[in-house]
Amino acid sequence: MRKRRATSLLVTLSLGLMAGILSCDTESNIEDPDLSYFVKYYGGDGDQSGVDMLALNDGTLILLGNSIHSNADPDNAADTRDIYLARINSDGDILWEKMFHDDISIATDLEPTADGNFVVLADYRETPGGLSKIKILKVSPDGVMLDSAKNTFGTLANDFSRSISLLEDGGFMIAGSTDLPLLTANPSDPDPDPSDFLNFRFDQNLEVYTPWSPPSLGYGEQLDVAVKVAHKPHVDGFPDGFYVFGYSNTVSEDNPDGNLGLFYFFREISGTRGTAKFPGNYIVGSDTEIHFVGHVAPPLDDGFIFVGTTEGTGGPQIFVARSRRSFTFNKANDFPNMYKTIGLATTNVRGVSATTSVTGNMGFIVLGNEIRSTGASNIWVSKITQDASVNWSSSFGSEAFEDSAAAVHELPDGRILIFGTMGLADNQSKMALIKVNANGQLLK
Repeated sequence: MRKRRATSLLVTLSLGLMAGILSCDTESNIEDPDLSYFVKYYGGDGDQSGVDMLALNDGTLILLGNSIHSNADPDNAADTRDIYLARINSDGDILWEKMFHDDISIATDLEPTADGNFVVLADYRETPGGLSKIKILKVSPDGVMLDSAKNTFGTLANDFSRSISLLEDGGFMIAGSTDLPLLTANPSDPDPDPSDFLNFRFDQNLEVYTPWSPPSLGYGEQLDVAVKVAHKPHVDGFPDGFYVFGYSNTVSEDNPDGNLGLFYFFREISGTRGTAKFPGNYIVGSDTEIHFVGHVAPPLDDGFIFVGTTEGTGGPQIFVARSRRSFTFNKANDFPNMYKTIGLATTNVRGVSATTSVTGNMGFIVLGNEIRSTGASNIWVSKITQDASVNWSSSFGSEAFEDSAAAVHELPDGRILIFGTMGLADNQSKMALIKVNANGQLLK
C-alpha cells in the first residue's frame, strides 16, 4: 500500500460531469478548478471514513471521521484506530485537524454544546474482543480536548451508540442499543432478546443524571434500537419528558406480523416509560430500518425528518417521514404530510441522512448509498419537496470502489456540501467532501 498524505487533496473534474466520479491518481498536479464546485479528500496514511459534519455559526464546518493506520503495531490493536477531527471553511480548506487516540474507538456522532464547544460520541473497546462501551469527548472550537467520560454509564453488556442530542438545560441524551438481555420474557429462552433501546441522560459536565433509570428499555424478545432522543415540548397538564425514536420489530396491534419499522415512545423526566407507537410500514409486510432523525429547520414548520431504508421486493428503497414537533401517538396526526418511500429511477438505494433545504423549492436534501450491479456502493443525493416528490437526483462514485454517504449541508447560496467516504485507486479509502451546485451538479 502506497503511503502518502491526502490532506485537502483536490480532484479536478470536467465541467460536464454530474455523476460517476472516476478514481484518479491522488498525486495529480492538475490545477484546482473553480471553488464553486470540487471534490476534496481528507486524512493521512491508512484508511479514513467520514462520519458526520457540523456547520458552525461563522460558516466553518467540523468534519468527524475514523482513521485506521497503515503502519499500526500488529501486536497492539489499540494502535490501529484514531478519531479524526478537522475544521474547514466552505471552500474545503483545513483550518486545523486533530487525531484523538487512546483505545479502539469508532466515532458515531457530533453535536454542538450550549457553551460554544462540541461533543464527539464514540464506541470503544479497551482490548480486542472486549465489551463495546460508549464514550464522549468534549472539544473546543480550536480542537483542544476539554473533557471526556467513558465506561461510567450504560449497561454491563455491549453498548452501541447512534446519536447524542443537546438538551435545553445544556445536558445531553445518548441513543443507541444494548445486547443486555434484561427484558427477555422467558429467561430460559435459547434465543433471547437480541437488542434493547439504550438511552440515558447526563449533564453539561458529562456527569450521569442518576435519576434516569434504567438506561435500557425493551418491549419483549425483539430487536429494539434507539436512533435519536428529543425533548418533548412543554404542554400544560401533561408531563414533561423526552421522545425516543428508533426502530423495532415489536409485535403489537399496529404490527401483528412483527415487521421491522419506525417505533417511538415517551419517557418522563424521571425516566419512566410512557406511551409507545409502531405506526406501520409504508409498504405492508416490508421491513424498514431508521438510520437518521433530525430537526426540520425554519422557515419550514417545526418537527422531525426521518430517513431510513425499506427492504422492498425489488431492492432497498429510501424511506422518508416528516412528523410534527409534538406527538399524540396517532399516525395520521403525527405524520400528516410525508410517510413513504422516495420514487427513484433505481430501487437499490439505502437511506442515510437528510437536511432541510430552504433555497429555491423548499424541501429536503436526502442522502443515500446506491448499491451498484458490481456490489459496490456510490453516494446518492436527492432533492425532494415537502411531500417527498423528487426534484433531482445525482450519484457520485465509481463502479469499482466503495463510496458511502455520511452527512449533507446546504450553504446560504444554495450550494450543497456532501460528506462521506470514497475509495481510491491505490486501495485506500478517504474522507471526501463534495461541493455541488443547487441542482446537485459539479457545475457552477
